[in-house]
Amino acid sequence: MKNFKSRRSIKIDFAQIDDHQDHSAINLVDIIKSADAAPDEARAGGDLIHVSSIINDFCPRREWLKREIGYSVPRFVNGALRVVWKLGRSAEEHVRDQLLTTMRGNAFGRWACDRCDAVEEEARQYFFKQCECGGKFDRYVEAQIVDEEAGVTGSVDFVWIHRGFFNIVEIKSMNKRDFEALTKCKADHMNQAEYYRWLYHQNGFKVNRAEVIVVAKDYIVGSIYKSFASERVTTARPLIVSATKDDVELARGDELPPRISQCSSPSSPRAKVCDGCSLCFSMPSD
Repeated sequence: MKNFKSRRSIKIDFAQIDDHQDHSAINLVDIIKSADAAPDEARAGGDLIHVSSIINDFCPRREWLKREIGYSVPRFVNGALRVVWKLGRSAEEHVRDQLLTTMRGNAFGRWACDRCDAVEEEARQYFFKQCECGGKFDRYVEAQIVDEEAGVTGSVDFVWIHRGFFNIVEIKSMNKRDFEALTKCKADHMNQAEYYRWLYHQNGFKVNRAEVIVVAKDYIVGSIYKSFASERVTTARPLIVSATKDDVELARGDELPPRISQCSSPSSPRAKVCDGCSLCFSMPSD
């Protein structure tokens, strides 16, 4: 009874419930759907460009507007998309959690307190460390790494150390159909992993392999994991950066870049799915 009484401080304000309303007429599914349909407010901006932006349909004009102006845009989604996204994130987190179960001592990243959520500033290889609050720093937090020359940033899903060498792991999730059809790593996934490996090398780390682990987010018979590794180590800037270097410089310049050729009008297929379309076409092209 002591435990029960100690919870009496948690109170529910029943006065907020309309006693005259027919509670049997309240449809909880409708409430959930209404919340699902509410637009997400996405804030864009910042001086650095995320590596994923230069891999997938990079637009220097959009990145310039995000950096110089910043904008809040509603992202209209539905319940199905929200569930799929959460399933994917949960599947990817599961992979990292399982790696940490046996490889925590090899893991390299920032670490958060399991009690007060304080996060260490510097990335390091894991060792037991107690927080001032009495908790311990053992929750993995991805460490941000920056390409100063290109103005690009990102954070690796999982980094582990073996015999002094750093190994890069990117974790991706797929639905059953795409997962079962996958015979080789998607180019943009491996490009991202290899870019991170190059970036760690540029920052003075001894690097070894870049690996992409793909996990199925649906139930399938057999293994739900596929792994693709690249042992190629290069000191040259990866093609995904050099091929867009001029565009990246445009995005970080002082002048608003022109619209890309795929966006001749707001009704162009590329423009219609861009969250900065309205702002872009409200400003001069040259």
